[in-house]
Amino acid sequence: MALATPTIKQLEYFVCLAESTTFRGAAERLNISQPTLTAQIYSLEKTLNLTLIERSRRGASLTPAGRDLLANARQVIEEMRGLVNQAAMINRGPGGTFRVGVSPTVGPYLLPHILPGLQDAYSSLKLYVRENMPKTLEIDLLEGRLDLVLIPLPFDNARFTTEVLFHEPLQLILPEDHQLAKLKQIKPTISAGRIY
Repeated sequence: MALATPTIKQLEYFVCLAESTTFRGAAERLNISQPTLTAQIYSLEKTLNLTLIERSRRGASLTPAGRDLLANARQVIEEMRGLVNQAAMINRGPGGTFRVGVSPTVGPYLLPHILPGLQDAYSSLKLYVRENMPKTLEIDLLEGRLDLVLIPLPFDNARFTTEVLFHEPLQLILPEDHQLAKLKQIKPTISAGRIY
């Protein structure tokens, strides 16, 4: 048999009552009736099998158990708000400001094709674009100054998730009388990020 658990609403009422110190004040802040608040606090106490509130003519004060659980109740409420906010963000699509690093060999050719579509699709998304050399961008990403980078391969750092966006074929163009022009195929050798 599953244990009964408090509702978020009950925890919100409990936190509000703890902050207000009177049932009347808490009910007014919550825009509910005093009997509704009293019933929900009683139900919460019954669910937890604990007395959380000392009731007196002067108002309401927390019991030792209530003081112990108050921080947890606040945390659960914050986590729930975070979940709801994240779900809303997923529904709207990404928003906020993303700091993007691009290399001079990628940014000017790629960004003009993708930025207009991003702006149309996600109007609340703002991009701060910084152009620099790939190694500098990698350091900025590591140190948290950038959120993502668009750089050419090779890139091998286990701390990051990488996604290949496209492959761009390179062509070697040289004079007819060059010694390499006589070859039918040239196989490049890649060493330490350089092509030989």
